[in-house]
Amino acid sequence: PWGTEERDLQAEFEAIGTVTDVKVIYDRETGRSRGYGFVTFEDAKYVSEAIEKMDGREIGGRTIKVNRASGGMGGRDGPRFRDRDDYGGGG
Repeated sequence: PWGTEERDLQAEFEAIGTVTDVKVIYDRETGRSRGYGFVTFEDAKYVSEAIEKMDGREIGGRTIKVNRASGGMGGRDGPRFRDRDDYGGGG
């Protein structure tokens, strides 16, 4: 979601469990969000619940896709969110 900031995501995901890190991925050249990011919980037991409750939810006026990160971005093992309308920009 283009205008969604890390603090917005933290507030949304905190309803599920304690969030220790949120990272929105930005384009280096434009500084614009690439439409995806990562959320890390204090306890991995919240990951499945986050996927179940947050996938398809609207945040910042856009519907998000939430799934488990594959570990490709720094070994993160938590939910990854992505704007459902964003088909470019990596992820």
